[in-house]
Amino acid sequence: CGLAFIPAEYRVEGTGQLMPSARQEIFAPSDGEVVELAVNGGDHVQQGDVLLKLRNDELNTQQLDTRGRLAEKKQLLKTLEAGIAGASRESKREEEIRLRGRYAQTAIEIRSLSQQLTELEAQLEKLTLRAPIDGTIATFQVEQLLLNRPVRRGERLLEVMNEDGPWRLELLLPERRLGHLLEATSESGTNELPVDFVLATDPESRYSGTLGDIATRTNVSATDGSVIDVHVSVDADQIDGRRIGAEVRGKINCGQKSLFYVLFGDVVEFAQSHLW
Repeated sequence: CGLAFIPAEYRVEGTGQLMPSARQEIFAPSDGEVVELAVNGGDHVQQGDVLLKLRNDELNTQQLDTRGRLAEKKQLLKTLEAGIAGASRESKREEEIRLRGRYAQTAIEIRSLSQQLTELEAQLEKLTLRAPIDGTIATFQVEQLLLNRPVRRGERLLEVMNEDGPWRLELLLPERRLGHLLEATSESGTNELPVDFVLATDPESRYSGTLGDIATRTNVSATDGSVIDVHVSVDADQIDGRRIGAEVRGKINCGQKSLFYVLFGDVVEFAQSHLW
């Protein structure tokens, strides 16, 4: 067949999203309840801004208990100081020794309680969650998701994305295409293969990017089966009206193959995988 001798560009296709590269997820530092929300989805925040506050009743109880015990021990220390002074004036040597022993023990207990209180206050301070970077709250329906509901330690609460920094495509490629991609990167000596893409909202406009990271393991997609995550570097300034999570379709240039393979490669691979 003459098509087998005609060279043509072979491109691997994938779908995904346009996303800011700089992002931070916010996780619950401990179990608790969200009692205050300072942001909504789409809000712009500066690093250090308060995002939300949690309440942990157990930590609050421990703090109150520790404060009370610490106050009692400090009062006892003053009482012991007065007792030691009185025993010294009255030359009650044995009583003075006993009181000094209690004084030393009480001082140790005060130091321990003070340390416990400092640690508890640090844990309670962490219940006020702040923005780790400048950016936009990318979580949808924040109030419905979080306000007045219990959360578990390590649970993801919010995500902040920096729209002013670099952007990238996050594409999902069928695992069966990985071999072509790796072959192309090996032949070129670099991962930086050219990529063309379009936005679902503006299919008439064509944009370009460069292949970046390729995941080292596969994931499972409900619609596409086994897939590989790849990232594509893009010039955000070329994309008008870009928005977080915009759907995209990208084509990665993997070099030249025969026109026959470009047109009928899927059929060939299907036959190879089912008739071997």
